[in-house]
Amino acid sequence: MKNYDSERRTTLKNDDAERRATLIYRDAASYHTGILKVKTMWLFFCWLLFCNEPHQSEQESEGIRIQLEVPDKTEKKEVPDKNRAAAADPVPIIRTSKLPDGLLADLKEKEESQLQSFLKVIVVQENGVVDFKGAGILGRVSFQDDRLLFRPKYPLVAGMQYEAELNHPTMKSALRVRLSLPKVNRLPNARVQAIYPSGDHLPQNLLRIYILFSEPVEQGDAYRHIELSKADGKKLDYPFLELAEELWDPTGTRLTLLLDPARIKQGLVPREEDGPILEKGGHYQLVIRPDWPDAHGTPLAQGRIKKFQVIEDDTRQPSPQEWKIQGPPAASRSPLTIEFSEPLDYALGLRCIYVLGPNGERIDGEVVLSEQERRWTLTPTRSSWVAGKYELRIQSILEDACGNSVGRPFEVHLNDPVLKSQEPEVPFVSRRIEIR
Repeated sequence: MKNYDSERRTTLKNDDAERRATLIYRDAASYHTGILKVKTMWLFFCWLLFCNEPHQSEQESEGIRIQLEVPDKTEKKEVPDKNRAAAADPVPIIRTSKLPDGLLADLKEKEESQLQSFLKVIVVQENGVVDFKGAGILGRVSFQDDRLLFRPKYPLVAGMQYEAELNHPTMKSALRVRLSLPKVNRLPNARVQAIYPSGDHLPQNLLRIYILFSEPVEQGDAYRHIELSKADGKKLDYPFLELAEELWDPTGTRLTLLLDPARIKQGLVPREEDGPILEKGGHYQLVIRPDWPDAHGTPLAQGRIKKFQVIEDDTRQPSPQEWKIQGPPAASRSPLTIEFSEPLDYALGLRCIYVLGPNGERIDGEVVLSEQERRWTLTPTRSSWVAGKYELRIQSILEDACGNSVGRPFEVHLNDPVLKSQEPEVPFVSRRIEIR
């Protein structure tokens, strides 16, 4: 190679046209020879791949099949809580069929917890690589009607390729089948329904942000579509704790963002070296870009920007004894209302507060958080309020937007002697309510 380069440089310096023509011809010949070698190697690689990798046509000859099954949309369940987005379309499941008798006999004797290792689903990377040694997508494997069923925890993304592997000691080799949901060409419809906390003045030690969508969106790449920046547009570097397994609710419509706790909690090295994420008095904006695809691969109808100003740290614990409770009149369906002394965490505020009736039964109804998460209301859905004494229960895990819970503050040191001397945390605290 060195001689060739030297010759090429020498030849280019000469004005001899014949030598120049010879060099160009040599380059062209080398180029075409290289192309021929690459094509030959590629055909050989494809032959090896076809002959050695299990593929659907070979495995179907053994009678086993793996396929996607989309449940009927009429089976979709309603979500009565108006604080949450509408329920998602039925989640497609992956099922096996035509399993041999020996495999069926073994599966019938297994507990459900033992079935997980037999059926695994992996996301196919953009370059076509499938790593079955890594962790598969989260889901539940069950055995029903002589079939193994894989129900993904989160909806499969339309247009993305998946590879399912069925592997059992009774099988000669593993069966791998590539599956995908076709993209649906449709007009953008999904949009950001709400962002919590909903206030425009947020504490410096803010811990969680919730984004609610009108329908399921693509998961697994959320942080690429979200940006936290200053008012002048300067992007903050890594403000969120970017988890490999994103924090979605079961409907796939609510995403929880955690601001990096290591830069919030006092005394930790990241906070001391890099400073807090948010600065008191600063103006910021949370940007959700419109290129975020929904579950069908269609971008959002529009993006969203939430602007807010940062105020001082909130280090106080929620204090239920300070809450103002307004009971409804008996024989009515008016809401029971609680006014908080500070904004509470949106998701925990919906599920950690409930009411027990005169006979100890839990009162079912519609729960709404409003007034920037400072007001909680419960409107009964089954029957009117009856006169009597009620109990308001508040779970100790209930937190404000900064991670301070009813049971303990966020800023706590485990070696603090005051903390060690405290009594064990109780699961809930109560308030009495009388309805007349």
